[in-house]
Amino acid sequence: LLCALLLLEELRTSEFQARQLAELAREATFRLEPGPSPSIRFPDSGPYDERLGYTGLPDFVARLVASGFEIESQAQHSPRLEQLEDWGISPAYREKDRAGLRIVGRDGAVLFGTHFPEHSYERFEDVPKVVVDALVFIENREVLDNRYPRRNPAVEWDRLGRAALSRVLKVAGAEADRSGGSTLATQIEKFRHSPRGLTSSPGEKLRQMASASLRAYQDGENTTAARRRIVLDYVNSIPLAAAPPRGEVIGLGDALSIWYGADFERTNEILRTATDPGSPHDLETRARAYKRALSLVLSAGRPSYYLIQDPKALAARTDTY
Repeated sequence: LLCALLLLEELRTSEFQARQLAELAREATFRLEPGPSPSIRFPDSGPYDERLGYTGLPDFVARLVASGFEIESQAQHSPRLEQLEDWGISPAYREKDRAGLRIVGRDGAVLFGTHFPEHSYERFEDVPKVVVDALVFIENREVLDNRYPRRNPAVEWDRLGRAALSRVLKVAGAEADRSGGSTLATQIEKFRHSPRGLTSSPGEKLRQMASASLRAYQDGENTTAARRRIVLDYVNSIPLAAAPPRGEVIGLGDALSIWYGADFERTNEILRTATDPGSPHDLETRARAYKRALSLVLSAGRPSYYLIQDPKALAARTDTY
């Protein structure tokens, strides 16, 4: 009985794993050192790593060295970080949501600048509350629960248990609901670093959970700020199919513009007053903006199907919510 109570307390608060994972994250570090690094690792797959060119770095560096360039400095990984990477765990660092290019003249004036995605939210507070509430309700209801500040946001044990039971029943040939056990943190890990952005096996799911857990505790045992950052990263990084001639659509901001032709700034202005009785926008305008944002959140599980193949199915699903 005592063991059961201790286990339930750990599942609810993550007190023990918070201490262990925070200590592990403190040991799994890197620092910039002169010359080539014998310990550096490069990713070999993952949509995020391919899109930003990280998987091509070894070849890029090798060609530069062959052309007479020298490596002035490179990241030296700690022994603990090397060990985790050998196990397939992604290194925990603050990943950027946007890539870009800026060309500056000798006078300091910007001659050219571009970003991808074009639209994104800079801070958690910039995301309209109705969008955050919808996302949390649909995908990860415990992620912003502040009752337990050390909780591991990478795992929702009740949902994971239901998903595992559903899978067992399906293997046994019984009828079972398709229950998903992924949190926002593991989904980010999946569509950034898993091969082809997919969960191909139970082992890959465990890798996602381990990597997302380590990332959540990189700033210490309290994950309150990390959980808000997870929501922000998800909103900015979620892949939402591809649209010609733009190609891949990344993030809610670009999706609003590309799939609905909506102005990003105006839509967010409307959404921020969506539940305000004194809003300067009429009910129909607020409802339309909210329904668009809600539909994009709902399309995340099957974006190509909902946004390209059968938009009517997406509209019907959105209406049920």
